[in-house]
Order: sequence, then structure tokens, then C-alpha cells
Amino acid sequence: MSESKRRFRRDFLRRGSLMALGSAFGGVRAMVTIIALAEFGPTTVSTYGIAVNVYGIAVVLCAGHGIAVVSRLSHLRMRGQSDAAGSEQFTEIISTAWASTFVLVVLTCGFGAISTALIPGDRGQYVLAYAAATVGAILLPLGQCLAGKQQFLGLERLSTQHSFETFVIGTGLALLGTGVAPDATTALLSIGLSGIAAEAWGFARRRDSLGERDRGIIRAGWSVFTSSPAQTLRNVPRTAAGAYDGVVLLSTFALVSQLAASVGPLPGAVTVTAIAFVRSVVIPLKSIGLVGGRLVVHRSDRRLIDSGLIRQAIGTVAYVLVPVGAALALAPWPLQHVLGLPQGHDTELVVRLVGFQLMLEPIAGVGSAMLKVIVKPTAVLLPLTICMWGLTLPVIAIGSAAGALSLPTIWAVLLTARGAFCACVWVGLVRASRRRTELVA
Repeated sequence: MSESKRRFRRDFLRRGSLMALGSAFGGVRAMVTIIALAEFGPTTVSTYGIAVNVYGIAVVLCAGHGIAVVSRLSHLRMRGQSDAAGSEQFTEIISTAWASTFVLVVLTCGFGAISTALIPGDRGQYVLAYAAATVGAILLPLGQCLAGKQQFLGLERLSTQHSFETFVIGTGLALLGTGVAPDATTALLSIGLSGIAAEAWGFARRRDSLGERDRGIIRAGWSVFTSSPAQTLRNVPRTAAGAYDGVVLLSTFALVSQLAASVGPLPGAVTVTAIAFVRSVVIPLKSIGLVGGRLVVHRSDRRLIDSGLIRQAIGTVAYVLVPVGAALALAPWPLQHVLGLPQGHDTELVVRLVGFQLMLEPIAGVGSAMLKVIVKPTAVLLPLTICMWGLTLPVIAIGSAAGALSLPTIWAVLLTARGAFCACVWVGLVRASRRRTELVA
């Protein structure tokens, strides 16, 4: 292995692991909260889990702002553009983030109203659970921009520290509240208040970590938005484009969770708990992939992508994930115990299938995120939409209508769709490494 390849691997492992750790906290926080709610019964767990998935459809759009910061500024640097051009681009993204805050509030209310009408069971408890899951939303678009700028500047360690602080505050207060709560209503209220405190702290810490110029850009972005709100709102779809695949994925999870809950509270609870675990793994892998994509772009020729670096990044992650996935597929019982899942053949099979999915994630998770930086933010949107909306949802909906839906059936379909998406990502990576890449603006 050449010295440049060794440096790439060291940088990828160091920076990628830091960003993965930082992004893992959100998924772990949701999973821990779901486990803590288990004492209030499977109905409460299922209701809160569905609320988290539905709200995630709106929240994931915010991730597009961080992806836009990393992708656009990385390509400007690759082209040798000045710092002034980077500041102008960052100001544009920040102004769009202010517009996205308004859009996010509207989407959150809209998704909440629609899902409340569709939810089976106690709608009053669902409204409360949804409110608990959605607090702190107003800070997310700007927070993602600041996190993206930290990653672009190489401040992964500091970004991880801020994510950890947010995790400790949010999870600690949520566990304290659910631990002393006399009923599910009080527990959900405590989760909502802990979310407000955590997100406010995280935003303030990220803002203070950047230089005076970047803090001034936050104010300048507000001025741009207020002076031309219509134009700024039109920029939202383009800036959020990098997260559209997340919308497809989370909307699928939300609908699958609702269909599983229609079978019964226990299948619904198992499904949302398993989805929370998968998300806690996949989301950090996306961060690793973004780091890998940025490093590949920086270390490649100005117009030709180094395919060896792509393979090296994916192979590095595979060395870890494939053995872990194989262990879960062979021995699912420890994870069943940790997640508080009931014993039984169906639950055991679900965990085994989750293990098989983990073995696909070096390509499906890391590789897809790399494509979003190397090619363009929407590089994986079409294949994921076909796999999720064209395959997963129709098959599961037909099974539900025919009364043949079960836990193993749901996860077998999800695994099949993920495998198909994995194949599409691999083809995309091969094509990206064989042609001269058109750099996005």
C-alpha cells in the first residue's frame, strides 16, 4: 500500500469514526427512549415509535443543508475558488436554512395531521407522542448547516463533542423524566422538554465554535431571507435535495410501522424497536460516507475520481460490519435481550434478518453517501425510490390487505429491497470511477 493510500485510510478512519460517533447519538437517543417507554406497555412504545418515524420525514430534510455545505464547499475548494466564494455560498445556504425553518414547521404540522388521521388506536396519546418527538425542530436547519461547516473545516472532533453533549442532556433528562413519571402522559411530556433543552444547547455550542465571520453569516443569511423570502423559499428544494433519499426511506419506515401496528401492539412495538436499531447504525454510516466522499474528491485528480480510494473506504467499513452482521445472524439472542424484545421464533428471525442487512451496509450505507458527494446530492434518489416505494410498500400493503402480514414477512421484504438498492449503489460507484465527474455547483 502506497504512503498516500495509508494517509487516506488513517484520515478516513479518524475523521469518519468521529462523525459516525456524533451522528449515532441521535439514533441511540431515540432507541434508548423507546426502550425506557417499555414499562408503559407496547401500545405506548408503538405509538411513540411511529411518531418518531413520521416526524423523521420532516426532520431528515434538514440533513440536506449539511450535505449541501460539505458538497458545494468541497467542490469550490477543488476548483481553487477563493474563500470569498465559499463565504458567499455558505451565506446562500444559511439564508435557505432560515426559509427551511418555516417550511419545516408547516411540514411537521401537516405530517402530524395526516398521520393522526391514519393511526390506529388512541389518537390522543399519539398527538402527545408526536409533540414530544417534534420539539426543538426550529433549530434543526441552521444546526445542520453549522455541523456541515464544522465537517468541512476538519473540526470533526469538536462536532462530535457537541453531539455528545446534546445526547447526554437529551437522554439524561428523558430517562430521569420517564423514570419518575407516574403514567405515559407525564413520561411523554418529560421527553418533549428534554428535547427542547438538548437541541438549544447543541445549537448554541456549534454557533460559538465557529469564527466571527461565520457567526456573522448567520445574521447575514437572515437578512437575505427577510429581504427576498419568495426567492429564498424557491431555493429550499435544491438545498434539501441531498436528503430526499432520507425522506423516501423514513416515509417507508413510517408506513411499514403503521401497517405492523395494525396487526397488533406487539408486532408494532417490535417493528419500531428494530427500525430504531437499524437507524442508529445506518445514520452514522451516512456520516462516514460523506467524510469518505469528501476525502476522495480532495485526493483525486481535479476531473478524475480515484476508484481505489472508493474501494478502500468501503472495504475498511466492511471489515467491521460484516463480522458484526454475521454474529447477529448466527446468534440473535443478545441483541433481543438488550433491546427488550420478547422471546419467540418471529422476533429471533427479525434480528437475524437485521444482521444480514448490516452486511450490506458498507455499500448501501457508506457507498450511497459517498456518491452524494462524488457525483451529486440526488445520485441515489431514483434507485432508492424504486426499491422502497416501488417494491417494499406495494408488497407489504398487499400482504396487509390479504391478512398475511407478519414480522418475518415485513423484514424479509425490507431486506430484499435493501439488497436491490445495494446492487444499484455498486453500479453507480463503478460508473463514477470510470468517467470524468461533472462537479456540482
